[in-house]
Amino acid sequence: MIDFLLLKSLHSLLGLTITVCDQNFSVIREYKSEKTISLFYNHYLILSNFSKTQHDFLFHYGSLGELFLVHHIQQYYIIIGPWRSNVIDPLLLKKKLTETQINASEQNYFIDRLSQLPFFSLSQIRELLIVTNYCLTGVVKDKLSEPLHYYTKGWSNSFDLDKIKQFSKQNMSSYKYQYHFENNILKAVKSGSEFLLKETVEQFSNSIVPIISGDELRSEKNYSIMIYDRLSQATIQAGLDIETAYRARDRFIKENESTISLNEVLKLRDTAILFYTQQVHSLKKHLETPHSQTIVAVIRYLENNLNRFIKTEEIAKECHMSESKLRKLFKQEKHITIQQYFLNLKIEAAKQLLDENKKVEEVSNLLGFSTSSNFSRTFKKIVGISPLEYKQKPKTI
Repeated sequence: MIDFLLLKSLHSLLGLTITVCDQNFSVIREYKSEKTISLFYNHYLILSNFSKTQHDFLFHYGSLGELFLVHHIQQYYIIIGPWRSNVIDPLLLKKKLTETQINASEQNYFIDRLSQLPFFSLSQIRELLIVTNYCLTGVVKDKLSEPLHYYTKGWSNSFDLDKIKQFSKQNMSSYKYQYHFENNILKAVKSGSEFLLKETVEQFSNSIVPIISGDELRSEKNYSIMIYDRLSQATIQAGLDIETAYRARDRFIKENESTISLNEVLKLRDTAILFYTQQVHSLKKHLETPHSQTIVAVIRYLENNLNRFIKTEEIAKECHMSESKLRKLFKQEKHITIQQYFLNLKIEAAKQLLDENKKVEEVSNLLGFSTSSNFSRTFKKIVGISPLEYKQKPKTI
């Protein structure tokens, strides 16, 4: 049950308007005062966005760049905002106001009202979501990062006062924050340690205050592109092969451009950081094993080509070795054939894709199987259950 007294306190603490609506999107309670700045908004338009998402929260952008956080808890919808996360650019804002057919005499009024909105930097988005969700449900969850992978749940499950203090003041300038964020994250990624990455993520948000005024979503996308490039460079220095590093970078940049919301941009950035960390970890794990350089090279070649069928003859040519000699060497060191090892890698990748709710046919195509039925037979032979049964099986966190 929603604690309305707690909602009132949250309104007072954040200085934001909080509107509570029922299942029919009708306003049943609203918390605002002379200290909160608000404009007229169509609540139905904001709440109808829930039909486009499977999450119980969303961020909504107003036509002038203002932001709202909306929670769907039980039979209630709780709208928090608006606030702004970017510097007001009067020229750009006047252009937007003109496009929305607001006449010149009213434009200064809107600019004045928008400039008075509370400012929460995008670096505080994750923490704002954690705090409001805690107040509404009593549960501490990092809902921005949770959907990435099952094992990342709980990464930011520490509800400490230091994070709440960030709402009222920044402890360092945006430039210093950006510098410390990048260097600490890159250090964790190059170490290949998910534990170190966890500790770093708990100390830093994955977003920055946009320096360029105007479109904060575009600013975050641009920043992501820079981060993806720095991640690829850092992991190459750590020993990751150039093809893997750059291919992943280009894919992340492509997906980054297709995102349409702030949480999608931040989620993809989290995914990239975790992906590169895992790549370095896998590399170091191989180097620490007592395998010859040839077998390490074979394993990396297989891992980089999970999307297609590979003959042993092709791998032998890459290693400048006869096929029979390579088969014998691999079996001696790994106690398994090359093709069986390759299938095991594919099935492990299939599990991850199925965990991300990919369809069986899609997984089959992504991993280069000739048909979905061939994939299903192989999966069941190795795992013991079919891909569909695996998808339906409850996952342990």
